[in-house]
Amino acid sequence: MDPARALAAGLAALVLAGCSAPSARGAASRTPVAPAPSPPSSTPLARPTSDSGRPPQLVAVSFDGSGDVGLWRYWRAVARRDHAHLTFFLSGVYLLSAADARLYRPPRRPIGSSDIGFVEAAPGMSDRATIAALLDEIAAGRAEGHELGTHFNGHFCGPRGVASWSAADWAAELDAFDTLLEGARVHSRLGPNQAAAPRPAAAVVGGRTPCLEGDLGVLYPVLRARGFRYDSSGTGPEGEWPVREAGLWSLPLTIVRRAGTPHRNVAMDYSFYVNQSGAVDIPPATEPALEEQTYASYMDSFRALYAGDRAPLIIGHHFATWNHGAYLRALTRLLDTVCGLPEVRCVSLAELAEWLDARSG
Repeated sequence: MDPARALAAGLAALVLAGCSAPSARGAASRTPVAPAPSPPSSTPLARPTSDSGRPPQLVAVSFDGSGDVGLWRYWRAVARRDHAHLTFFLSGVYLLSAADARLYRPPRRPIGSSDIGFVEAAPGMSDRATIAALLDEIAAGRAEGHELGTHFNGHFCGPRGVASWSAADWAAELDAFDTLLEGARVHSRLGPNQAAAPRPAAAVVGGRTPCLEGDLGVLYPVLRARGFRYDSSGTGPEGEWPVREAGLWSLPLTIVRRAGTPHRNVAMDYSFYVNQSGAVDIPPATEPALEEQTYASYMDSFRALYAGDRAPLIIGHHFATWNHGAYLRALTRLLDTVCGLPEVRCVSLAELAEWLDARSG
């Protein structure tokens, strides 16, 4: 890895506390009401580069986990309204019932282990019905231009987790992801009329590691051999352009200044959650201040990039409603505000990689 990128990653690990959540379980129990779609924008997503020759300002938003039916529906509705494409990094275990846990064989762990559990039934639904609904959401999202990526499976963090995995471990975990994704209907005993066909694993071209951990020098050749085009497990300073590493685009989460402070923060809901409230939900009366600081942090970064050389703004959230939805609302406001601006494109990470390919010739 380039020394500057390694330094940025180390800085994030040391001072930005908790770049990626250990689990979003239980945090998304109060699914927000999806916004109503607005009339089509006069500025389509695929608008060309400006006559000035400046690149468009690309904003790429992604979600880790992606196992909550209600939040799939919410974010799809936001994206329709704002004419945005999003990336959903799925944890494969969310397509498996705990009753079928032994179908998952994680590296270096007992069969059926997962640090984030398995599918969590949506309100009023069984595990089986929830998996069917998730498959339908994935298919509907794809039809709308959204991307499905991998967040791997059991979310094993810490020194005994993915940080110590070998190339063979990563390959086995990706094999398991492919099996959980492509076999979801079979594993859940769903007929062809009961759920959409699973997304082919070969269509997955990018991912993000659990807790942003793992030796990328070990992982990248494995991803490249499987036809991946990018990885988004790193962090990088505001204004940094993505670079190729081992044949992949490294698309780092942007490090932004936390509004009103001298401190910096990964552009991720969990990082704000740790830094603002110690990863504990605090009284609802404080929600507006937390939301406003998060929104202002994102907007400050966007404005600096938009007025500058327009390096991408890359944001990663979770399917969660930490601090009573403060971060969800802040991100919704950001998309509402910027996606329709001139020379701005709100794109999936796969689209960002495609644009970088074209730009680099």
